Amino acid sequence: MIGADSTFNFNNSQANEQSLCFDIKQSLQKEAYCLTFEVYKEQGILLASLSDYSILCLDINTMKCLQHIPQAHGKRINDLCVNENMLYTCSNDGTVKVWDLKSNKPLIGQCKGKLLE
Repeated sequence: MIGADSTFNFNNSQANEQSLCFDIKQSLQKEAYCLTFEVYKEQGILLASLSDYSILCLDINTMKCLQHIPQAHGKRINDLCVNENMLYTCSNDGTVKVWDLKSNKPLIGQCKGKLLE
């Protein structure tokens, strides 16, 4: 469950049914809200796009921040997905970006297109 108070509450069955919580405001020292998120059990991560156009990567067992990509896009991030160690994001800024999560290279490629109406 994602609350308006900028926290993630995540129930993980591997963590003895306990609820794990990540407070965006306290952890990142900023006010931001989750817009979309995906859980990737194989990699053990939760990826979230935030209202400040950044991306957050959390360990699903501990809810510790593994990586934060500030200002990943210039406008709202609409969707994200992972294939192996590559993160793909698309945004209202008209770009699709590719991120390498394993090597922590912030951006390895992007393409810009025309927004369809």
